[in-house]
Amino acid sequence: AQVREQKLVSASLEQELAHANQTTDELKKRLDEQAGYTERLQVQLAKQREESLELKTRFAEETKYMSHDLEKQSASLRTQVESNSKLSTKLAAEEQAMKSSRQASLAHIATLESELAHLKQLAAQQGSALQVANSAAREVSDLKEKLQKETDAHAT
Repeated sequence: AQVREQKLVSASLEQELAHANQTTDELKKRLDEQAGYTERLQVQLAKQREESLELKTRFAEETKYMSHDLEKQSASLRTQVESNSKLSTKLAAEEQAMKSSRQASLAHIATLESELAHLKQLAAQQGSALQVANSAAREVSDLKEKLQKETDAHAT
C-alpha cells in the first residue's frame, strides 16, 4: 500500500513536473517571442533614430542654403532700394530744375510781351506822327502850289 501510495505521489509529482516543464517551455517560448519583438523594436528604433538624424542634417543644410539665399536676396533688395532712392533724388532735382526753367521762361515771356506792347505803342505813336508829317507836307505842298500860282499870276 505504501508503494502504491508512493507510486501515486510519484506519478502526481511527475505529472506536476511535466506540467511545470510545459509551463516553463511556454514561458521560454513567450520570452523568446518577447525578445524577438524587443529586438525588432530596437532595430526599428535605430532606423528611426538614423532617419531622424538624416532629416535633422538635411533640414540644417536646407536651412543654411535658404538662409544664404535670403541674405543674397536681402542684399539685392537693399541695393535696389539705394538705387531707387538715388534715382528718386535725381528725378526730384530734375523736376525742380524744370520748374525753375519754366518759371524763368514765363518771366522772359512776360518781359517780351511787355516790350511788344511798348513797341506797339511806339509804332502807334510813330504812325500818328507820320500822319501829321504827311498832312503837314501836303499843306506845305498846297501852300507852295498856291504861292506858285500867285507868283505866276503876279508875274503876268
